[in-house]
Amino acid sequence: MLLVSLLPIIVYLFIVRSTDTFSLVTWKRILCCMAWGVGACLIVFAMSYVIPFSDVLTPLVEELLKGLPLLVLVFRNRIAFFIEAVVMGVAVGCGFAFTENSIYLFFNEGISFADAMVRGVATSLMHLGCTSINVSVAMLLQHFLTGNNAEGTMRGGRMMVFFPILSALVVSGTIHVTYNLLIVSAYIQILLLIIVFLCFFYFMGVIDEKIITRWLDSSLNEDITLLTAFRAGHIADTQTGRFLKTIQERVSPETFFDIYMMLSLYWDLSIQAKSGLMLRESGLNIPLTPEQRKDTEAKLTEFLTLKKSIGLAAIVLLTPVMKIRSFDAWVIKNCLSV
Repeated sequence: MLLVSLLPIIVYLFIVRSTDTFSLVTWKRILCCMAWGVGACLIVFAMSYVIPFSDVLTPLVEELLKGLPLLVLVFRNRIAFFIEAVVMGVAVGCGFAFTENSIYLFFNEGISFADAMVRGVATSLMHLGCTSINVSVAMLLQHFLTGNNAEGTMRGGRMMVFFPILSALVVSGTIHVTYNLLIVSAYIQILLLIIVFLCFFYFMGVIDEKIITRWLDSSLNEDITLLTAFRAGHIADTQTGRFLKTIQERVSPETFFDIYMMLSLYWDLSIQAKSGLMLRESGLNIPLTPEQRKDTEAKLTEFLTLKKSIGLAAIVLLTPVMKIRSFDAWVIKNCLSV
């Protein structure tokens, strides 16, 4: 019975992980997410002895606890692509389901094969699917409200930061509550969950792969051209160089020098990160040597320092030629660290 309840969880994880063709989420991050899922389940289990949750409140508490760290990462711009949100959400859900099923089997030694299968196939899929949808919906609404602007501010003021969180909890909580109500038979529930969630995982992977590919194709050649011109001393002959000339007239010489160096570092790191993504998509994962990693980390640190010293106003001025969005530095760091 233990195998029937726990094996599907591992299968789900590997299926969803296989949709991450760019290998954006490392196994280390997956294990950390699973560990949080285990902890969240134990917290809910302990709270249930102190606070008598209702059948409606329990799913909402579970979804909030499962998605809490990932929601924080989303709003700190530490999850850049939807496939990351899906895979990490699945990992948290797997950790939660694994622990919940183990506890259930411990207190129900005489469980039937049918009940064990329902918990292993349906309940587990519900947990990991709801967590993924929770984070993905929050991420989608955040992108809509910020518009991917350079400063990453919310339309409608700071209070709007709660709108994506509450909306995501309503969506995932509704699915969870509906599942618990057992409106249809368990076998129909299993079929519906498999169809809905696996289609969701597949299409999110396809959509995100197109987004990443478009991002790579549209900017990699431009980055290479600009960095080559910069190193050859011909950046002034490009359209970007002519635009920078207008910026030079608005800022101090020191600030303009920082802008110049920041852009060169950005192009260098961006090319390295995007090239690595393209290699991993082709099945080649060539890790950085210790010397290369040390050099890359130094460049990234310098880039972030320059970006901070330049200030938001100058960053906004640069958006016509360099759309340095609020999460770009994290995207580069994440791509280079895989």
